[in-house]
Amino acid sequence: MSLSFHFVLVLALVYGTSLVFKSLTEYNVPILAVEMLAGILFGSIFDIVNPSMPGFEFFTALAAFGLLMIMFDAGLELDPDTIRRNPQQIAELAVFTFLLPFVSGFALARVLGLNLFASFLTGVTISTTSLGLIYPLVEDFSLLQSDTGQTILSVAVMNDLLSVAALAYGITLITAPKPVIGVILVTIALFVFFIGLPFLLEDYLSNTLQEGMFENPVKVGVFLMVTLAYCMELIGIHAILGAFFAGLLVAVITHEGHSIQNSMKPVSDLVTPVFFFYVGLNFDLESFSSRARFCSPESSSWESDRKWSVRWQVGGSSVSNRKPSRSSRRRCRVVSVSALPRRRSA
Repeated sequence: MSLSFHFVLVLALVYGTSLVFKSLTEYNVPILAVEMLAGILFGSIFDIVNPSMPGFEFFTALAAFGLLMIMFDAGLELDPDTIRRNPQQIAELAVFTFLLPFVSGFALARVLGLNLFASFLTGVTISTTSLGLIYPLVEDFSLLQSDTGQTILSVAVMNDLLSVAALAYGITLITAPKPVIGVILVTIALFVFFIGLPFLLEDYLSNTLQEGMFENPVKVGVFLMVTLAYCMELIGIHAILGAFFAGLLVAVITHEGHSIQNSMKPVSDLVTPVFFFYVGLNFDLESFSSRARFCSPESSSWESDRKWSVRWQVGGSSVSNRKPSRSSRRRCRVVSVSALPRRRSA
């Protein structure tokens, strides 16, 4: 079987964009924003990069690996002492930033007529932060070593943990043949991966892995990252949390997280731009269409029976209220909004 090099065009666009526009960082423009804009430009606008092109599978795999590396770096940089110093403040912020969007998303889904499980999933989805995007922003603005930056990362991590726990318990209770046993297994798994490995087994893991980490940090770090990511996938938890806890584990057992991150930087610089380019690539300009219509009055003197004409489309199903009259439509301006990406042909 011959080797294929069709993916080199995409990588040339990714790395070329990062190099050409790197000077924008002097004006406080995050380089990840430039890489995402490049994905939009070469994907949605010019359609140079698309799923039908040869080598696209390798590109998506490299983007996924880039996200794992971002989460691994976030784990390396997070200082557990920040949580230990301000446990109440961080816990309160994490719970608040989780509950407020969760309740809002759940209530909105119920208003739209979705069932309890779909509403629950909607709430969890809305309440989940994106640590993979938050960490690079904190790094770009040089906040990693400050208390503010560490607090932001700690709250984001706690928020993600709450989201994972809620999702794991929710799905287990609803889908497991024996919900009680399922909840017990999920609790054990969460305890082992979230508490047991990073903290209770610190001394054992330190004696076992510390020497290898300093001799070959890249190989051992990547091995731990993909191993924990795979284990998380096996128990039904997203792989990126496995990568994050691998980074946290390395930082805890070596006490040299920043030094290890410097050793891993060439790998991160290679794959993280691919992830952000991929994020931009999946942004579809055509999705700003008439899937959801919000009518707002141009004046305050409008009749209550002509207030709104709203059509929502969620997961392929639509919920509409009554059709507005002609006079009502004339007195409304239509704003098209959609968060549903276009499904590209393979």
